[in-house]
Amino acid sequence: MGTVAEHIHAIVMAGQLPSGTRCGLDEELGRVEIEVPGTVRAWVEPFVAVFSSDRAVSMRYPGLDAELPEGPPFVVDRDPMSVWHFRWSILDTDDEILHTGWMEHDVAPLVERLVTAVAFDAGAGGRLADVRIPATPPGPDLPVPDGIALELDPSLTGVELPDLDAQRIARHWPRDARGRPAPRTRVLLATLGEAARGRRQPCVMISSARTLKGMPSFTVAVTDEIRHNFQHHWGRHPHLWSSVEPPAPTELERRCRTLLANGDWGKACELAGVQVEPGLLRLLQGLPTGPVDLVDQDRVTAARQLLARLAPWQLAETVTWLHEDLQRGRRSRLSPTGWEMKLGWFPGQRTASKLGVMLARTKDGAPVLRLAWNGDNATTPAEWWQS
Repeated sequence: MGTVAEHIHAIVMAGQLPSGTRCGLDEELGRVEIEVPGTVRAWVEPFVAVFSSDRAVSMRYPGLDAELPEGPPFVVDRDPMSVWHFRWSILDTDDEILHTGWMEHDVAPLVERLVTAVAFDAGAGGRLADVRIPATPPGPDLPVPDGIALELDPSLTGVELPDLDAQRIARHWPRDARGRPAPRTRVLLATLGEAARGRRQPCVMISSARTLKGMPSFTVAVTDEIRHNFQHHWGRHPHLWSSVEPPAPTELERRCRTLLANGDWGKACELAGVQVEPGLLRLLQGLPTGPVDLVDQDRVTAARQLLARLAPWQLAETVTWLHEDLQRGRRSRLSPTGWEMKLGWFPGQRTASKLGVMLARTKDGAPVLRLAWNGDNATTPAEWWQS
């Protein structure tokens, strides 16, 4: 296999990098230096990770001229398990770190990111009007069975609500994958009193039966909940669950729906004054979100599927309502840009903080969509942003 340095050099120079790329050794620091003139530079530090039987991990640095075993993975010893790893950083021309990473198998992912940096066009994908997302066909929606049961819990005594309409509740209830009213689902109808974000307070909740066999059966009760942690909140839409008549569609809604039906997602957002930050704008068009970011096609698909049902005409009112609601229970004034709330996380993430699509507010009060890492359970209710 040759030495560690020879292996790194071979992988780097075999990549699709410009012919002027330099790859040399820094013996003093024990790492390989890579430079793509005028674009980025990087360094790679090889080391051996030793995994002992008590799950402790230690590192040793045999040096760049150490012999590399057959691999990957490049196993030095099996007792205790000792494997070569490669740690790297990518820096821009101003020596600002763009990315750090490591890999136990090889440095090929580093080369992929360097190739992406060379090809990166900061001006590409910058027009919101160019974003097209096909309209989502309606999912299955089976008729509501007869015999709707609606139970009012004694905890509702003294609570004033519009007249509940069991038919409307069943008709608008969230559906399962087969279009049936979903069991084991809870919807927030109203909050009682005031509480700061993340604190429990009395809430009027409606819950469906625990099993599909028990549907359509619903119970309305007052329970202590964290109001921002629910995917479904009907408080702003009483026509979904009471005798209140639904509002007539606005001219903005009609025009947005026409654009969305034609796949003109970006134009509908522009019409409604919805901004989309550059990272998300690029992701929706299948472009790298940054100079050294690899295109994750699964996330491109997930973002487009998530936002295909966006109701842009709702978002201005939604961010205004959310800002006022988040102010409740606070002693200090909340900055207009001091919050964001997720629309959805990307699947397959196991860390506490996850990457997803967030709804936020600009300093001028306009709704804005962005990519961000977030570990908060608070979520924007589906009825407030979906069509």
